Amino acid sequence: MTARSLPRLALSKEDRLLVVAPHPDDELIAAGLIIQKALAAGARVHVVLLTLGDAFGYAGPTPVGKRVATRRTESLGATRRRESLRALGHIGVDPAHVTFLGYPDRGLAALWEQHWSREKPYRSPFTLQEASPYDGILTPRAPHAGEALADDLIALLRRLRPTLCVYPHPQDAHRDHAVASAFVTYALEALAGEASWMQGCRRLYYVVHKGGWPSPRGPNARKALEPPPALAGLGQRWVEVVGTTSEIRRKYQAILMYRSQIPPLGRFLTSFVRRSEVFAVGKDGEVPPCSREQPEPLIGGEAAPWPQKPQILDAVGDSVTKQVERAGDIAAVYAQAGRAHLFLRLEMAGRVAGDVEYRVILSDCPRTRRLVLRLKPPHRVMEVTGARPELLREVVARAAGRRLELAIPAELLGFPRKVFVAVETRSRGIGIDRSGYHLLHLPGWQEQEGAPSVVCAAATAADLAPCAAIFAESFRESLLHLFKEPPPLRLIQEMFRLCFEAEPGALMVAVAEGKVVGYVCAPVSLRRLWRAAVSRRYALRWLAGWLRGRLRLGWTPLRLLFLDKLQFVRSAVAGELAADARILSVAVAPGYRGRGIATQLIRHALARFAAHGVGKVRLEVRPWNEAAIRVYQNLGFEAMGTMHDSGGAWSVMLLDLQEERV
Repeated sequence: MTARSLPRLALSKEDRLLVVAPHPDDELIAAGLIIQKALAAGARVHVVLLTLGDAFGYAGPTPVGKRVATRRTESLGATRRRESLRALGHIGVDPAHVTFLGYPDRGLAALWEQHWSREKPYRSPFTLQEASPYDGILTPRAPHAGEALADDLIALLRRLRPTLCVYPHPQDAHRDHAVASAFVTYALEALAGEASWMQGCRRLYYVVHKGGWPSPRGPNARKALEPPPALAGLGQRWVEVVGTTSEIRRKYQAILMYRSQIPPLGRFLTSFVRRSEVFAVGKDGEVPPCSREQPEPLIGGEAAPWPQKPQILDAVGDSVTKQVERAGDIAAVYAQAGRAHLFLRLEMAGRVAGDVEYRVILSDCPRTRRLVLRLKPPHRVMEVTGARPELLREVVARAAGRRLELAIPAELLGFPRKVFVAVETRSRGIGIDRSGYHLLHLPGWQEQEGAPSVVCAAATAADLAPCAAIFAESFRESLLHLFKEPPPLRLIQEMFRLCFEAEPGALMVAVAEGKVVGYVCAPVSLRRLWRAAVSRRYALRWLAGWLRGRLRLGWTPLRLLFLDKLQFVRSAVAGELAADARILSVAVAPGYRGRGIATQLIRHALARFAAHGVGKVRLEVRPWNEAAIRVYQNLGFEAMGTMHDSGGAWSVMLLDLQEERV
């Protein structure tokens, strides 16, 4: 994408332009031309500065002592305020149309994240104040709190009613810029339902900090400014504003009026003296709801249905840190809304790694709560509420290859209709990547009274013990027929471990209230099980355990078990009842039956079979188990024959997936 191919932004006298900048000088280097174009068209222009840039340590000598540092900081803030008024006046902006808010420089992230409430203000390490110490700001002595900043922006928006709002890009590399974008978006969304003018308010993002962009450094009035390469390929729509020779010259002269910034940053600031300015068209993400055509995904599954388009796209490999630690380089974030869960899929440039810390930060809009999740692959989720994170079992997470997927109960977020989402990665205390805060619009939730919501996920090693317990309870009569007394749970757990290690995706679980309440074991290939039993020495260990008496299994039950399984193998591999794959076992904990959990699990198993090209699927059920038979029939299975073992008759049911696809 080049600037010459970008559509040009049209402005008219009916427009009301609002430019929001985190620091003095951002408003002019990023939007000096669009401000002049708007004024030339007869539009009204207003500029808002969130901070006074008083934490910029390179401008001036290093002070000694806290009191001297505080005076020097406030002096720098006042200086930069005067510079901004003078520079904006040079391009035609009336000082009455410039508003300073006076919030802490390099502290906007703290206001958004930890110090939202006025009751818990942020203490700036530069001014040593918890409220703005400056005169001439919108709210005198404004507390350093995110709530106060958001209210100031909302009040300004109500008064100014802009038709075009220009503010930082959410993926700007500077923390203050990225969070400033979230604050402005939050204020705009707060007025979306109450102000008719909001329907026609356009949003444009500008970028100031993104690697070595703009390049080359220094002024070049003949060269068009192009979108940053790291953002140009992410599917956003960009527009440009092309300046005249006099407009470009005035912008250059105005930039030089930021005298406190020119010695350390002159070449960078004048890099924005170009023939044009570029802006990304702002657009929030729409999260699709789950439906019959788009069912709830299987967390960590191989054939999980997810939306085709991600809600967040992030540049890959655009820094040295990301190139070294690809496991922490965020590529995309997908979202989907279930009946009572928000499903997220994080895609990385490399395989998810255990030594990388993955964080997902969510906050609703309007702001009532904030949730910070720390993900520890493959499945642990911690809630970061203070110095010590706490295990959060309600959130289901799984890592699979380059993907990290999780299901977050909507109840934890308060069933929001709008939510800000950010993803951050770190390794050994070093930040790797940050997506920025993006607003997602969610569909209506189906809040469930009484019955807990269920999430289906690929099993992990930690799920084997609860699966064994559910099996032992669900098939107690069959086990007593063979063993006369319940076998050790460790023996059953070993069977599940064999299935899990031979074909990890074959074992899927249902999770409710933070615990496993059901499972399905559906391998694509039984040969893998037999090979794993031999190659991983399961058969040898079981034989040794039986000879030593540890399994508490006599010769007679062992003989019956062997003959019964031989019957199943014979009928499954040849004849009319043969099939390509089998559902070996499905069970639900007693307190959770009758809620469609088995149906959900089997559907995910069938989707996985279809993804592997399986044609015919087989399962067996006792003829007297009418409830299970109805479930299987509703899924398309048909009773095709009968077989017997030492415990009685089995009804063999088959499903042709090829016919289902047709």
